[in-house]
Amino acid sequence: MSARAKMPLEKLKRQVKKSEVEKLVKDLVRIPSHCDVPTQEKEVAEFLNEFLQDEGIDSKLRTVDRNRPNVIATIKGSGSGKRLLLSGHTDTVPAYEMDIEPFVPKVKGGRLYGRGSLDMKGGLGAMAMSLVAVRRARLKLDGDVIFAAVVGEERKSEGTEDLVLRGPKADMGIVGEPTDMEIQPSHRGLEWLDIHFYGKAAHGGQADRGVNAISMAAKFVNAVETDLVPRLRSRKARHTLPPTLNLGVITGGQQPSSVADHCVIKIDRRWVPEEKLQQIFTEIYDLFDKLKKEDASFKLVTQKPAKVTSFWGWTDAALLTHFAKTPTVVFGPGGSGAHGRSEYVLVDDLAKCMQVYSLVALDVCGQAL
Repeated sequence: MSARAKMPLEKLKRQVKKSEVEKLVKDLVRIPSHCDVPTQEKEVAEFLNEFLQDEGIDSKLRTVDRNRPNVIATIKGSGSGKRLLLSGHTDTVPAYEMDIEPFVPKVKGGRLYGRGSLDMKGGLGAMAMSLVAVRRARLKLDGDVIFAAVVGEERKSEGTEDLVLRGPKADMGIVGEPTDMEIQPSHRGLEWLDIHFYGKAAHGGQADRGVNAISMAAKFVNAVETDLVPRLRSRKARHTLPPTLNLGVITGGQQPSSVADHCVIKIDRRWVPEEKLQQIFTEIYDLFDKLKKEDASFKLVTQKPAKVTSFWGWTDAALLTHFAKTPTVVFGPGGSGAHGRSEYVLVDDLAKCMQVYSLVALDVCGQAL
């Protein structure tokens, strides 16, 4: 690192204490922001927006859907440099049945526990504090640093869709999902599929007069696990992990004494660049055709040195890269338990991420002399 680059780095480090980053992440974790909360991400967005404004940063709320706002904050440059987008999502998955107090953040053994601490309020807080560091250091930039805290990533990515359609535009992006401090410029695509099975209702005492939708779904599950899943496991991907298919949810029937006339299976399908989108659907349709041949009643309706790896999940980076044409990588803190019963983020990584985001801002946007 050149002497010229070291000077702003040391200046940035002095602006924000490690305890400040930790406190902000704790404050974010304390505010539930999942789909079962009536106002969903509203309260956490308002808190984050006010925090940034109190630090003298130009920040505003922009409504995406009803009372669900994105936070858009900007540190303006002179206009002669490139624009960097730092983006993360404000929503989390619900607490479900956790082994920890989900919204009472606690630090133990260098781990900050709480729902959303890892996915992804840790990265979100580090990104917000990187703007604070640049602002406090009064560094003059050539390009803009933009921070977007978006809604809905855990479900439909409505927040990033709004960002793609309405801007602001950027020349490069970082999504702060948890990557164990690895640079991850690629990940698999994601499709959620709902597959409906329709049977014929009948009394349980005369089950032979009905067509059981649950039984039909079971045949489909067996075909998926014995036929399709092994094929997916054998496929190679150059830049990502292999494709996967997960049977995530199955619901059906009304009561034990009735033949189920409806059953739904919800599927998570991760696909790789070597596959085509239509291929994903065609492989499911082919299974249907095979089952129909076996059973005429089967009818379905389908509605350190930097380590560069591939992210294991879905992120908004895909939308930013492909639709907004903003080359985006995924980089964030380490930890464990995303979507699980005991979630935590590594406290030491929070300050490290904040510094990395700040330095990338200087590098991408340029430092005015």
